[in-house]
Amino acid sequence: MSKTLNTVLVVPGLGNSGPAHWQSWLVKQLHNAQRIEQQDWDRPEIIKWTASIQAQMMQITGNVWLVAHSFGCLASIYASQEHAGQIAGAIWVAPPDPRLFSTHGFVQQVQLKPNEESPALAENSAVDTERNLDEVLPRSILPFPSLLIASSNDPWCKLTTAKFLAERWGSAFLNLGESGHINTDAGYGPWPKIIELLQALQATHRDGLVGMLPDTPGLST
Repeated sequence: MSKTLNTVLVVPGLGNSGPAHWQSWLVKQLHNAQRIEQQDWDRPEIIKWTASIQAQMMQITGNVWLVAHSFGCLASIYASQEHAGQIAGAIWVAPPDPRLFSTHGFVQQVQLKPNEESPALAENSAVDTERNLDEVLPRSILPFPSLLIASSNDPWCKLTTAKFLAERWGSAFLNLGESGHINTDAGYGPWPKIIELLQALQATHRDGLVGMLPDTPGLST
């Protein structure tokens, strides 16, 4: 694998991102983009997904910009706990509610109905006999700038939960309105806006900013 400086690492979610997905489009637009591959795209096992991300990051020289979608966001955030120094910044697009997953896969006990409000992520809540991912993901501001992009009708995460996670991780927050899971089914194929947002994030890094981003045009609601 070639080694490039300032690599954009694209991390798909469950099921992988198909050829019409905005992530597949993004990889083709950027000369410095690489794409993560998983052995099993249908099993959200955080340890295995994290291992794939970490293995690819170890082959990259220079800073990494993460652009992750869905479960790829959770795996990337988990992986960042050991590689924070290499990560220049990240964009989390439609991260799912971490309480929907255990450390070994899905949490069957938690099923969000279309019109049901997501309960708050309490500090000591437990919804499974195994550890759910809310218990193992970072609970403090990430040591690099990030942007969390959410939707008001995402079936995988209520907007209130997405805002809570953005505050927890010190991420700037962008609500796209009724945009579903921000995937192909929601009409997100070619998406020039994601490049604009990435460039805006990179500009904050050049200014030496770490943690919460300011109210930058195009980054906040």
